Amino acid sequence: MSNIESTKDLAEESLARGEYETAVTAATALVEAGEPWLLDGLVRRAMALENWADGPSDRLVAAANDWQRLIEIAPAPVSYRGLARVLLKLGDREFALVNLLEAERRGATPEVLLGFAEYYRTASPPDLGRAKAYFLRAALRGRTQGIRGYVEVAYELDQPFSGVAMALIGLVATPLLALVLGERRHAGF
Repeated sequence: MSNIESTKDLAEESLARGEYETAVTAATALVEAGEPWLLDGLVRRAMALENWADGPSDRLVAAANDWQRLIEIAPAPVSYRGLARVLLKLGDREFALVNLLEAERRGATPEVLLGFAEYYRTASPPDLGRAKAYFLRAALRGRTQGIRGYVEVAYELDQPFSGVAMALIGLVATPLLALVLGERRHAGF
């Protein structure tokens, strides 16, 4: 295994363990190594910066810049979704929506649907009806976060029967989703 491959492994393992400073350092080395490591480095660094709660104060801006660079190099739904997620955290709802719409145009994955649900749920004022509809669409595409979000929003809308029905469906469907989708069933926005 080459040195750069071990750096990639370090970035990935550190990210999985929540060791974000180490992940950022290793991912930065991948970015600096250029092709073919650039995209791996940008994705891992953006994710580490986004989740590094006690990291530098400009970490979310840096994560947004990495996602934007990814979009310029390889426009894909995951890049637009990542940028939208960071922009929501930064409070730039308008540009977040633009990126969610572009992610949807390139492929309405269940994770993009969860992004829309989050967008509408956190609006001011919240549009819980639309959030619930997006959670339902994600749930129907096998995402447990869609099931959970639907139940929560149903209760927020004072629709306990709808919430209980989805919770029961979730109890039955989750083992089947585990068999069919494996860990993908937990994928979120």
